[in-house]
Amino acid sequence: MVPVQAEYYALEGFSMLMNSIKMIQRRINRNLKIFGIAMTMVDARSKLSRHVCDEVNKKMPNKLFKTTIRRLVKVAEAPWSGAPTVLLNKPTNSGAGAGSLEYWTLAKEFHKRVQEMRREFGVNEEPRLLRQRKNR
Repeated sequence: MVPVQAEYYALEGFSMLMNSIKMIQRRINRNLKIFGIAMTMVDARSKLSRHVCDEVNKKMPNKLFKTTIRRLVKVAEAPWSGAPTVLLNKPTNSGAGAGSLEYWTLAKEFHKRVQEMRREFGVNEEPRLLRQRKNR
């Protein structure tokens, strides 16, 4: 999974990363693939932010997660307080907990994509945590 900030230099770095991945695929590991791209620090009011999101979407539309993580002060402050934002801030649709809700939504989308890939490749193994619960 590749997080990409909705900033100009992050877009440049993303292009460089894609070139590096292509080189690795050619020389070392043909099976290396990007699972998904998550747009972070998105400010919907900013033209630059919208432009960066659009460019990433043009380059890799099938890999881009629908959920975006907005630029929020509470999210930036979470590491300072020593706890993950999803635990510090109660998930809500707006305000301090909005970032927390976005991370939970991204995690659900990530999980759904994993489940789809498991079905696609015929991996039907029961998850280890469920097996452990049944054996108790």
